[in-house]
Amino acid sequence: MNFVASILFISSSILFFFISTTVAVVAVNGTFSVSDFKAVSNGKVDSTAAFADTWTAACNYTGPTAKFVVPKGAYLVGPVAFSGPCTAKMVIQIDGRIIAPAVLKTMPEKPNNWIMFERLAGMLITGNGSFNGMGADTWPKNKRNGKVFPTNIQFSFINDSTVEGISSIDSRMFHIMVYKCVNLKLTKLTITAPETSPNTDGVHIGLSDGVTITDTAIKTGDDCVSIGPTNSRITVTGVKCGPGHGISVGSLGKYKDDKDVTDILVKTCKFHLTMNGVRIKTWSESFPLICKNYTFDDIIMSSVENPIIIDQQYCPAGNCPKTTSSKVKITDIKFSNIKGTSTLPVAIKLLCSKSNPCTGLSFEKIQLKNKVGGAVANSTCENVVKPTIIGVVKPALNCTTV
Repeated sequence: MNFVASILFISSSILFFFISTTVAVVAVNGTFSVSDFKAVSNGKVDSTAAFADTWTAACNYTGPTAKFVVPKGAYLVGPVAFSGPCTAKMVIQIDGRIIAPAVLKTMPEKPNNWIMFERLAGMLITGNGSFNGMGADTWPKNKRNGKVFPTNIQFSFINDSTVEGISSIDSRMFHIMVYKCVNLKLTKLTITAPETSPNTDGVHIGLSDGVTITDTAIKTGDDCVSIGPTNSRITVTGVKCGPGHGISVGSLGKYKDDKDVTDILVKTCKFHLTMNGVRIKTWSESFPLICKNYTFDDIIMSSVENPIIIDQQYCPAGNCPKTTSSKVKITDIKFSNIKGTSTLPVAIKLLCSKSNPCTGLSFEKIQLKNKVGGAVANSTCENVVKPTIIGVVKPALNCTTV
């Protein structure tokens, strides 16, 4: 071997040793940091490729658990999909600030998402980092006219997993979308956008089972939590909502494939300066489905326009035929231990379907006053089979059996 060949051999050997050592270190502890894959933490350089490469390495790790880490700093990213299934159980540590580009190119196969987690089981997302959708420039174009803008974070086909501690800021549309998930827990989240930001639902849930939202603060321009069709076993506890449009089930019955929404618990929540408190809404012209077994308990309303509302005459464009009547059946709904103030004279509004009256409604220990002068508020009750009244319920309900 001549001198030049020897030098090249030695150099190649050193390079191979360096690469092998680096891979071995990553493989031993199972930690994959975006910094090791050349992500830049100044918030200006596009780090999308670095995030994607880090995910690929972590997802293919052959140990029992892989850790995907975003250290402190600001990272310009997106859009990007973190897809499984992965070889290892995934732990995602978000301590940095993830920022969307001013002009967000959408993924052709997933056009309505910025950050997406999909097809994972046993996943844990944790940390005190944030996802900033930079939505302010988008909101003037987003006037609830049917056009769909990107969601900040979407969870699709996620099972037996937990998301905790992170923040979602200024989403272009929904902050968090939960779609076809089973046993997903969202806890200790912070969700913020201005009251004037349209369609920025805090958490929207669709086609899922066993979703829990706990100990979360939501300030936004639409529903704090919206529960769409084909959902079961949804629990919302310890949520602070406001500003926003409240916690809503619906709107339901718009599409033929919409299925029942059952077993909903909303408990120990607080509403402040919201449009609604707890709400069930169905389209006045709808396909049939069932809403059954809901409990709204231990709730405080502070300056809320509609603290308790069932609206089966929902028709935001105002062009629905007056002869139509919702085919959604609402039954076995309990409202208990709800107190506070409304900003409108009517604090309890029950507008049920003429062809499918509400049945099995129960009210226990309700104390709602009109904020103006502290007067007792009024109620409206249409097409309701006489509800069960337990203890003191104010305002009083005068529902005639139908």
